[in-house]
Amino acid sequence: MRGRTTLAAGWVPADAGGVPTPLTIETVRSAFDAVAPEAGEAFVTLDPDADVWEALQLDSMDHLAVVERLAQAIGRDIPESDYPQLLTLAAIHRYVDGAAPGSSSAGDGSPSTSAT
Repeated sequence: MRGRTTLAAGWVPADAGGVPTPLTIETVRSAFDAVAPEAGEAFVTLDPDADVWEALQLDSMDHLAVVERLAQAIGRDIPESDYPQLLTLAAIHRYVDGAAPGSSSAGDGSPSTSAT
């Protein structure tokens, strides 16, 4: 990874109920918008538990580009072994919240530990 963004320094993880914060939602939306702006309206109405890649008709290169943008936004690498966890918007939101610097999230949806 080339560097951290200002977003990583001011990260706010999900609330105790597991609801993604507006910052998380915006981070994920921005990553998708940058890679597939044509998916805009479909993204807004997408079921959070649907396979986001299939629903938005994104290929493996799009998947990689979105993951790279998310990694840059959270300020840490996302290991390839974690990619299978990132299938739905709900899972991506949980992952991004769990990957926040200083996060103490553990359990399902938490990112693997990797060196940066």
